[in-house]
Amino acid sequence: ALFGAMVAVQLSRSGSLANSTTFALARALAYTIVNVYAIKMAGVFMLITSTIAVRTAFVARWLAVPGFVMALFLLFASQWVDWSFIVFPAWALLISVYILIANLHRASVT
Repeated sequence: ALFGAMVAVQLSRSGSLANSTTFALARALAYTIVNVYAIKMAGVFMLITSTIAVRTAFVARWLAVPGFVMALFLLFASQWVDWSFIVFPAWALLISVYILIANLHRASVT
């Protein structure tokens, strides 16, 4: 709602919003929400999924180690590293490619 209101104000008064204190506050709020909630939640998801991977072996156990490392990076270092938002998609790609290759290999053996 806050960002929708900002867009509506920008459309009605072009140029006045970009230099305002309210816009700076809203941008800082948006950055904090994304960093604190979205990135940290992705880190928690990665920890949980890596733990499940270790206990159930739905993927190779060696894939859990990068999951734990990346999750800890997201939880503790993401606020200092600007590119940290790419860690979760990279981990999801790693897991997905492994599952795809394992299923293709299993289908070709059968």
